[in-house]
Amino acid sequence: MVRGVLFDLGPYPAMCEGTDWVLGEIWRLPAEAIEATLRVLDEIEGYLPGSSSNLYERIIVKTMLVGTSREAEAESAFTYIMKESRLPTCATKIEPLVCKDLLHQAVASWPVNGTSPEITSKLPDPFLA
Repeated sequence: MVRGVLFDLGPYPAMCEGTDWVLGEIWRLPAEAIEATLRVLDEIEGYLPGSSSNLYERIIVKTMLVGTSREAEAESAFTYIMKESRLPTCATKIEPLVCKDLLHQAVASWPVNGTSPEITSKLPDPFLA
């Protein structure tokens, strides 16, 4: 989990800076694979280091691990965040819900309302409309 605010954009989510807990995944990579992996992820996210036209920025955040033997242990990770000023008008804030399995924390996650990524991925991209 990381601190932020999660928005539903239809076919995919966007996280902005904030204080809610946002649930996500941590990928652990060998040190020699990080640079190449970030290049691929940067391309997927349309991120160019130093560009003012990026939709997302890649930053390092502190995470809180849950559901593992290292629960509540902080770890640093890369993530992509969007400035709220770049959110499309269709963006809907995903309100955090209390999750018993996650230390009774209120967390935001995507997709919402039981919708599957297979369904949401077919929705129109708000930045290409």
